[in-house]
Amino acid sequence: MRKNLLTIAALGLVTVAAQAQQFEPGYLVRQAGDTLRGTIENEFWEDAPRELRFRSQPTAAIMNVSTRSLRGFGLSSGRQWRAQVLSYDAAAESRRTYVQRDAPRTRMVTDTLLTELLLDGPLSLTVAFRSTSPHYFVQRAGQAPLELVNRVYSRTNADGREILSQVNNFREQLRLYLQPECPAVAQRWNQLRFEAASLRTFLVAYKTECLGLPALKPEPGAQPAVTGAGKMRLEVGVLAGASFVNSHFSKPSYITTDVNYPGPGANLEDVNLEQAYLSGAQLERGVRPVAGAYLDALFPGRRFALHLEGQVRRRSQYTAAFSTNQATYPTKTYTVGARTLPSVALGFRLFRPVGLGQVVAGAGLALQYNSSLPSRVDFPDASQREFRGLRLPDARVLVNSNSQFAPYAELGYRRGRLTGTLNWRYFSDTVEDPSTINRVLYNRDNNTIAAVNTTLYSYRTQQFQLNVAYRLNRNTDK
Repeated sequence: MRKNLLTIAALGLVTVAAQAQQFEPGYLVRQAGDTLRGTIENEFWEDAPRELRFRSQPTAAIMNVSTRSLRGFGLSSGRQWRAQVLSYDAAAESRRTYVQRDAPRTRMVTDTLLTELLLDGPLSLTVAFRSTSPHYFVQRAGQAPLELVNRVYSRTNADGREILSQVNNFREQLRLYLQPECPAVAQRWNQLRFEAASLRTFLVAYKTECLGLPALKPEPGAQPAVTGAGKMRLEVGVLAGASFVNSHFSKPSYITTDVNYPGPGANLEDVNLEQAYLSGAQLERGVRPVAGAYLDALFPGRRFALHLEGQVRRRSQYTAAFSTNQATYPTKTYTVGARTLPSVALGFRLFRPVGLGQVVAGAGLALQYNSSLPSRVDFPDASQREFRGLRLPDARVLVNSNSQFAPYAELGYRRGRLTGTLNWRYFSDTVEDPSTINRVLYNRDNNTIAAVNTTLYSYRTQQFQLNVAYRLNRNTDK
């Protein structure tokens, strides 16, 4: 047991050798106008973050900085944000589950928004609320910003069916805003889509071909980091660990099997025969090694992931002997063979930055295969299994399903390529023991067995696992 505990402790200490969480060179512009340069944790935001994790030096302590205290911030990889006082339609909605009924209504609000800069200069493009209902703001030097937003609403048609309609005349709005007409981009209007990349491409063309302003350096929105922020990322890795397993039988109940039931009016005697031998028995208790692999699909923002995991462990052999208090079969021995148990788990993971890494919390459902008990029931000293000279049914196995479902939960810490987690699983099943005849219904009229009761147990398995996982593929965000 001491060796097993040392194994678990060693696995828990492995995570200290992990690499640092990803920080990128960047800058903060404070309200006073001064600029702080250092490194910022890149969380691949869709919407403007409420808080940034900033270090002035690679070895300095991490500071949590509220973005409300900033005029803007940026990453050297190209993404930039800036605070703007803007008037926008707070009632505009393009998510279909939140649409308004009948004609769309407007609710203009003036507020300071932290917007992402997609195009800078005398003709700029910024965006806010990117993950819900994107609001794009086009601003030409000397003019007020133009808001472009899609509005979806529901209405009832002539047949009485509810349908969705949208109002978005962004091309005409932009055409009127960019007066006078510029023939150089006349062919581009029909190709223009209400998307960040398409709007930016059009405005870059207008800026260079109509305003005569050359693009002397890559624009912020042209950097790969902008498109990567909206993409999912896959992580593949292997894992190893130790699992403390506790499997036991409990809550015996009974199954009645008719042997030669005579019907109503017969002279029947109900006789107790055997006890539920396995009630409370520990089928397995101890620490077992675990190995497997995992796949994480990280969503934009890198705070949520779908988690798929496969692992395998070995179940040990169980043997127990019992006294039956029956003259024809005084002892009984159960043997459950060892078996390799593969399992697969599907769930989700949440990530929260703490220190130089991230706290990991997850939950889901696990399915364990090959769970049937390869069992044998022996009666070493039996001449014959009988009751009052009558042969009893002679089944000598335990019966249960070949797969088990379990909820699982996990909590851990991730840093670089390594992730350490403590995992809990709870498998539940029933096991029938047809070899144990608890009661006999005896027919006195013709000296026959009318029916027998066999035993059914609840079969519960709890696992507490300490795992260390290693990511195999490179971090494509870098």
